[in-house]
Amino acid sequence: MIKALQKRFIIISMTAITALLVVLLSGINLFNITSVSKQNANMLDVLASSGEPFQMMRPDGFKDERKPENDRIFQFKPPEEDRKQAAIYFKICVDSDGEIIRVDTSKIPSVTESEAKDIYSAANSSEGKTGKFIFKTRTLPDNLGKEVFFLSTSEQNYSVLRVALLSFGVGVICWCLMLLIIVLLSRKAIRPIAENIEKQKQFITDAGHEIKTPLAIIMANTEALELHNGESKWTSNIKNQTLRLNGLMQNLLLLAKATNGETPIKKENFDFSEVIKQTADGFSESAKVKNLSFDFDIAKEIFLSADKNQLTSLVSILIDNAVKYSSENTSIKINLKKDTDILFSVSNKCDSLPECLPENLFDRFYRGDTARTQKSGGYGIGLSAAKAIAELHGGSIEAKYLNENEIRFEVRF
Repeated sequence: MIKALQKRFIIISMTAITALLVVLLSGINLFNITSVSKQNANMLDVLASSGEPFQMMRPDGFKDERKPENDRIFQFKPPEEDRKQAAIYFKICVDSDGEIIRVDTSKIPSVTESEAKDIYSAANSSEGKTGKFIFKTRTLPDNLGKEVFFLSTSEQNYSVLRVALLSFGVGVICWCLMLLIIVLLSRKAIRPIAENIEKQKQFITDAGHEIKTPLAIIMANTEALELHNGESKWTSNIKNQTLRLNGLMQNLLLLAKATNGETPIKKENFDFSEVIKQTADGFSESAKVKNLSFDFDIAKEIFLSADKNQLTSLVSILIDNAVKYSSENTSIKINLKKDTDILFSVSNKCDSLPECLPENLFDRFYRGDTARTQKSGGYGIGLSAAKAIAELHGGSIEAKYLNENEIRFEVRF
């Protein structure tokens, strides 16, 4: 029980930490990607808006290399100019007829003129993205043509990838460190709960053993009174309540051991079909009192590897529950079949269904009808013990309301 509680604490804590790291790192990388994309777009705008004037060829075949009058060596350059100098790009000049008249790859040595022309040919619009380049077109004045700037995003992409890998590595390291810390502190964190569970378990065990002796003495003295004075309604009430209290203590001890996983499981391969039939036969007399009948639909020779005594207790609890709460002159359906799993079920009709969700029936000391439960001899913990036994063997149990007055308990292994 303590190990299961510690494991659950670690899982819940690490789930929360994992979710936090995923959200945090995703936010960081999303912000980085958005920022880099905006920077690339701004850089492309700077290139397109402040590009060098388009230079036409002179009739003599030489370029007009004359610099603008305001271009001075000591002239102050704005930050955009520095960013432009650091950009990796190429540009293509196209005349008004759409013919390429100039290819400038001086800012990107890794791209040849022919490659630049191929990249330009793949660009089908005035701006957008092609391959690892984003591009934008600037129309030249006087209808001289246009310039298309292609900005390389390789370095920025590598930067984004580096940040992503770095953040992932840091996230993994932080996750591992937090796992180590939580594992080391988990036992200390659950210590108060563990001590409380241990005290509760010890109290139930001690109380169960201590009460056995007074109950045995009360029962013996009551039987002695009946021998001397004869049976009366008072001695009968004493015996009934003593048996009831003894059964309650037995169920409490069974529930405490099964819940804490301390009940040793002595697995053996046995015929579960025969166990159900033999257990049901033990309730035939109590069923006759209410004129109940058993409707069996049990597949033969279904073998199960489990603790035979505990599974017998589980079957006994469910059949006993059906006998106690069944309406008179009805039948109790007991089914066992095997497909992918082994399915055991007990169905019975009752005067009225409990006014609660079916899963609440497995709560400890749950009473749908206190007066009716007292009268029938129920303790309110039988179904809790049945659930603990089923889960101890890796199975599950659930209750289902079939119609207005029928309930079914299903155990699946």
